[in-house]
Amino acid sequence: MDNQEMKNVSLESVSHADNQNIPAELLETAKKQNRLITVLLCVNAALVVVILAAVLVVVPKTTKLIDEAEAALARVQEISAQAEETLKNADALIGDVDVLVGDIDVMMKNVDVLVKDADKVLVDNTEGMNEAIANFNKMDFDSLNKAIQELAEVVEPLANLTYLFS
Repeated sequence: MDNQEMKNVSLESVSHADNQNIPAELLETAKKQNRLITVLLCVNAALVVVILAAVLVVVPKTTKLIDEAEAALARVQEISAQAEETLKNADALIGDVDVLVGDIDVMMKNVDVLVKDADKVLVDNTEGMNEAIANFNKMDFDSLNKAIQELAEVVEPLANLTYLFS
């Protein structure tokens, strides 16, 4: 046997020896793969159960949360509309107050003019009153009474005469 034949024989004997062990190795490998597939299947099933449970728990809560958020958003929009209306009313009120302040300024100027005019009228009337009082004090009441008495004496005979003709 030459070197080449020895190689062939040894390869054949190794192959033949391996062939006898191959079914046992394949069986062992198949069992390991079967266990691994079973474990992976269990892990996948557990993962599906966990995901399904999470979905069953999270989806209703999420739906409820979305509904509450929509209700809150609607309330915020309502409050925003009310706030906008309030701001419009406040702007109108501020405009009215500005007009009133302007009117008050005009009224105050008119009151100032009125007070000045009243002071002038008072001064003018005071002077006139003082003049009238001075003239009244200068009057001779005794002479006035005497003149009235004399007028009555002259008018009395005329009154009697008029009475006769009536």
